[in-house]
Amino acid sequence: MQCLEETLLAFGMPMSPFVLSDEVGNDVAYKVSKTFEAAYGERMKSPKILAWLAEHQLYGRKTGKGFYLYRDGQRKGNPAINAFLKSLGNSPAYLPVEAIIPRFIYSMVNEAARCLQERIIARADYLDLSLIMGMGFPPFHGGLLRYADKIGLEHIVKVLKDLEISLGPRFQVCALLAQKAQAGETFYPK
Repeated sequence: MQCLEETLLAFGMPMSPFVLSDEVGNDVAYKVSKTFEAAYGERMKSPKILAWLAEHQLYGRKTGKGFYLYRDGQRKGNPAINAFLKSLGNSPAYLPVEAIIPRFIYSMVNEAARCLQERIIARADYLDLSLIMGMGFPPFHGGLLRYADKIGLEHIVKVLKDLEISLGPRFQVCALLAQKAQAGETFYPK
């Protein structure tokens, strides 16, 4: 957990997904994840850990226990999280830094491209501004899709395809992203 948090904070995210979930409430996060799963199926499958947190009433800051333990204004890791991950056969140990950004950010790029493809939002710059202002995407990257253009859509598609093979359909590349990568296009004019 710590490596993931440090990597995302170094990338410029305002807080880690674990802190955010604890702040919002893991019960709320679980309910929202189930809504996404019902709407989008396997691509947005609710993480087992959210069900476990809800089942054990580890709702986060509001109960003093979640991904973290909260006491006397301090936040420290909750050892029950590592125990749960081990019970699933998952090692809570080390994930290389170079594996974190593709799993986290490239999947966001894919969903953002899907929003454009499905005409949920009309333009890349509208989407980028929404993510900067609405969720705190680091503005110095220029926005999520501008960041994707800098990294290279062909590279992102290749990595997502590899992740789909190893981790499942949640990483399946949307048609618009695949088309742009194949054509050597970008979201913004070159």
